[in-house]
Amino acid sequence: MKFFALIPVAFAGLSALSGVFAQNPQTVIASLKSVTKVSANLNVVVKGTSATNVFTEAPRIVTSLKDIVTTVGKAITVVSVHNPKAFDEKISEEVVEVLTDFVHVHQMLLKTIIGKHGVLAQFGFATPVRLALVAIEKGVDTFAFALIDLIPSQKGKAQKEVGSLDVTLQSSIKTYS
Repeated sequence: MKFFALIPVAFAGLSALSGVFAQNPQTVIASLKSVTKVSANLNVVVKGTSATNVFTEAPRIVTSLKDIVTTVGKAITVVSVHNPKAFDEKISEEVVEVLTDFVHVHQMLLKTIIGKHGVLAQFGFATPVRLALVAIEKGVDTFAFALIDLIPSQKGKAQKEVGSLDVTLQSSIKTYS
């Protein structure tokens, strides 16, 4: 019986630890790299999609877009902490460098997805792609706001990158609407 009484205490301790881990800059960088890798891998699949393989590739595309949503969701838990402690200048610069790489890779993916609109829409995959893109946009925005709190010395650069990505996301969502 006493075991169950200790569960709230254990959760409180784990919650506090998650804040400590979230403040780890290497964890933040790894999270960004993870999303970048998923986006880069998906870009290869999207590029290879055609009318002859759309029924095998489009479900993979939608699933991978959902994987990006999940990966971004996990990344949000890494950067979203109460009373964040800003990273030092050197770490902040490294985070922005990785963020910039993520933005460029994700923009390439989005531009490829825009280019494949015709084939995906023709076979009924526009709505699932659009819904996933909207979810990605919300996740990326949430992630970016929390990330910027950790790197205030690089706020301008980070906001510029995120703003650039938002434009491309909006364009891709509009294309699929």
